[in-house]
Amino acid sequence: MGTSTSSTKRVRPGSQPTVETKLTAYGEFAFQRLGNDPAQSRELSRMSLAIWNEGSRNEEVRDVVMGGYRLWFDSLLELLREGQQGGEIRSEFDPETLVMVLIAMFDGLQVSLALGAHPLHLQLVKETIMKMVKGGILNK
Repeated sequence: MGTSTSSTKRVRPGSQPTVETKLTAYGEFAFQRLGNDPAQSRELSRMSLAIWNEGSRNEEVRDVVMGGYRLWFDSLLELLREGQQGGEIRSEFDPETLVMVLIAMFDGLQVSLALGAHPLHLQLVKETIMKMVKGGILNK
């Protein structure tokens, strides 16, 4: 059997993971990119901010940055649509808008980290965001 943690559901061999499990994996991946060390998280976020800044002025950089966003956007959109079609995600949400909000929430977190605006405990932030997202969009 698959492993079980407090944030994921057990997946039996031969069964498909739920949309909730996949959504949790997306969240884990997004936060994993920031690292566990606060100094490393701040530096990675500053790098992102610098790249976004350059992308706002340089078309080549913008194309590369937007290519990454399109991949993230499209894969999350596909997951949310799958969840709505399967009844796991509430149908009252427009999936494209929901993806934009999720990405914007993560980008905003990176801006806060880059600026050092608030001391952030990333594990607590991750748990809070995941609870908000799951409690707000999943059919339970």
